[in-house]
Amino acid sequence: MVVAVLSAICAAPASASAQSTGGTAFGGSSAPVPSAPPAVASSVTCRIGCSALNAARPGGTVRVLGSRVAAVTQVLFAGRRGSTDDVSAPARVVDATHVEAVVPQGAHSGPVELVNADGTASRPTRGRLRIARATGAGGLA
Repeated sequence: MVVAVLSAICAAPASASAQSTGGTAFGGSSAPVPSAPPAVASSVTCRIGCSALNAARPGGTVRVLGSRVAAVTQVLFAGRRGSTDDVSAPARVVDATHVEAVVPQGAHSGPVELVNADGTASRPTRGRLRIARATGAGGLA
């Protein structure tokens, strides 16, 4: 009886046992290492170079409140619908719930997203960051 069971196990294709266990026929894992779960971006506020808490100028610093931010490497300024006007900036993780970034030139008003090193992005913030543009006379546009 034991010989019959062992024969059946040995006769099964390796791919069948790998698929059922998530690993290879020899017990190792063939699946890629899972990436960090996406960060959660809750809100964004301006810290430096602000005309209001929700309004920043290019070159100003914003802080994003969220969770699971340890793996965040970029802050994406999403702008209008679609990705044609999206720009990103390097992120600096401040603590377990905050990330800071400098608003890049070319950023447009809109929500902000947090991006992990593997490219996984958070959902956009509910609140929008207004990007204030300087006019030729030194005022805001």
